[in-house]
Amino acid sequence: MAPLLARGILRFPLTLFSSPWRPLPIDRRRPGGDIAALRAVLQALRSHPVLVFPEGTRRRGEAAVGLPGVGWLALRAGVPVLPAALLGAGDAMPRGAIWPRRRPLLVRVGPPIDLGAAALGARSTERAAEVTAVIMAAIAALEADGTPPG
Repeated sequence: MAPLLARGILRFPLTLFSSPWRPLPIDRRRPGGDIAALRAVLQALRSHPVLVFPEGTRRRGEAAVGLPGVGWLALRAGVPVLPAALLGAGDAMPRGAIWPRRRPLLVRVGPPIDLGAAALGARSTERAAEVTAVIMAAIAALEADGTPPG
């Protein structure tokens, strides 16, 4: 599984461990989005799963909001989306930390979201936002059902 990671994250010490993952870099600061990176994700999806963090960054306790590119990717790729929540990540790797702390984590995975017919329809900005909202609702449900690790 290849993770989609911010270009700035892919530096030492993470690069020591990244080659087996085949990470896909994305420039989150590019005006209008990093279209080349999104195309690389679509290409990668032809041969293997891609791990996408729909929020684009670690959150600071606020409600989860997915970026519109997530819905665009899901519609364009036409593959099922497997929602997952990683509980305890904020304690294990808080903002600004260079190395993770030894903390328990819990991964919860939901049923696949098959966009099937939706992927064949219009791929408008509004439709991408709707799909992003569906994905984020599935993740929020996993977080609400999860027992905090520890």
